[in-house]
Amino acid sequence: MLLVFSVLLFAFNFRKNKNIVFLTGFLFLFSLYGLTHYVVSMSQSVFWGAIFYVNFTPLYLLSGAFLYFYVRNSLEDSFRFSSKDWLHFLPFVIHLIGLIPYLFSPFSEKTAFIKKLYADPELIVNAQTNLFFNTTENFIIRLILLLGYGCVNLYLLYRYYQKKSKSILPEKERNLTIKWLLSLNIYVILIVFFYGLFIIKLHNYSGNIFSLFNDALLYASAGSMALIVVSLLIFPHILYGLPVAVKEVQKKLVEGNPKGKKIEKKGSEIPKDTAYFLEIKAQIERYLREEKPYLSKQFKMADIIVKTGAPQHHIAYCMNYYIKKSLPELKTEYRISWAKKALADPEHQSNTIEAIGIKAGYSSKSAFFKAFKDYTGITPQEYQKQALVG
Repeated sequence: MLLVFSVLLFAFNFRKNKNIVFLTGFLFLFSLYGLTHYVVSMSQSVFWGAIFYVNFTPLYLLSGAFLYFYVRNSLEDSFRFSSKDWLHFLPFVIHLIGLIPYLFSPFSEKTAFIKKLYADPELIVNAQTNLFFNTTENFIIRLILLLGYGCVNLYLLYRYYQKKSKSILPEKERNLTIKWLLSLNIYVILIVFFYGLFIIKLHNYSGNIFSLFNDALLYASAGSMALIVVSLLIFPHILYGLPVAVKEVQKKLVEGNPKGKKIEKKGSEIPKDTAYFLEIKAQIERYLREEKPYLSKQFKMADIIVKTGAPQHHIAYCMNYYIKKSLPELKTEYRISWAKKALADPEHQSNTIEAIGIKAGYSSKSAFFKAFKDYTGITPQEYQKQALVG
């Protein structure tokens, strides 16, 4: 379930905030690790065991780095990956090099190894599949890296709080995002703690090792991961990070308001965070109203980004929480509004209804008719008849 969730999370949110690639990468690797545990300890499938066991171990060393990139970039409100960041991949590269002989060994040898593992569970802690270190050392390196990154992330959050860094999110949502980032790393440290205790127990267990895979420590680790997933579902706005208005955007917004008027509501000035998003909202609506970009079939989010100069996830946040409509909903609203005026306008009487739909930005007659009826409850013909009679 976590594997599917991480894929869907990436597919539906990457366009809104590219940093989601690091969060989903982190979740994906955790789910892959859990799936490997299930295959080896529960199903004990020889075929799937040969695929999952050992082959993906270098990737697991990237989970802490992905978590670090996500937290750092969320606090900076940027999608940053510099040349220095490749150094975080060094453990992965070293592990990968040491695993090359096993990775390129015939599949028959891997299935033979898995059969031997199922017959002799002691191999789980003693097997030497890597040129540089054995399974036990691999466990230790993996946990130390994850713990180290989790502690660094907690320091970044502490420093962010100490500097009283200002985001343009409303205070309530900003605090909630910070708390979630804090909780995310605490959950990860808990997972390391419980799983570390499990590994210690595994190495000191005198009975059948496979019987330990129903241990309460593993369920505690899984419970910590479940809390991360649940928090994402309950508080989806955290996926937008902590938007901070950049100088270029602020300058453009000021130019869009040449008189420098303060946005006010009910006689009182609106807070800066709200004013920022309200100005983006005004620019989007003015762009749609005056330039009618929605009449083009190719109209997309990138056009709004270029027009406003605001980062993509700022615009996505503005649409969700200030305009309260998605881009497809906005396009439909403006296109149908334009089509309704055209259907009732004598100047368009020479055009067929299909032609009006094409001019409104729809690629086909059927797409126009469906969108029109879904939005208004009647067909374009019925609307035109009513408008002409009226």
